[in-house]
Amino acid sequence: MADTVNRRRPWLILFFVALAVAIAAGVAFNGRKSTRVRTLSLATGRVEEIVTSNSVGSIEPLQTAVVASEITGRIQKILVRQGEVKGGQPVFEIDSRDLVAEREVARCEIETSRARIDQAVVRKRKVSEDLKRLRDVDVPKG
Repeated sequence: MADTVNRRRPWLILFFVALAVAIAAGVAFNGRKSTRVRTLSLATGRVEEIVTSNSVGSIEPLQTAVVASEITGRIQKILVRQGEVKGGQPVFEIDSRDLVAEREVARCEIETSRARIDQAVVRKRKVSEDLKRLRDVDVPKG
């Protein structure tokens, strides 16, 4: 039996060596194909291109800001068109006619409220006088 194993051993070694050579050749010849790369040299210059409405793309700003007003109203005048805006700089003016009208409505409501208070004071005085008069009247007990 030892004789049979000794005879098979060179064939097994030869088989595994041939298998390894076949795998290495398959990987070497059927691996990734080389990619052709075209290189260009860089140059500085002015970029000129006409952008039409048919062009597709997006423009991203370096910084974004939310512009909002604490009050509502119609914008009367835009004070900034383009460029950098500094903090606290007015960007637009709001039409003050709506605010003036709102102030007038509030003033009228205040006057109406004062008149109602005056009426309540007069009613209170009249009810107090009526109550005082009724306390002095003797009501017969039945």
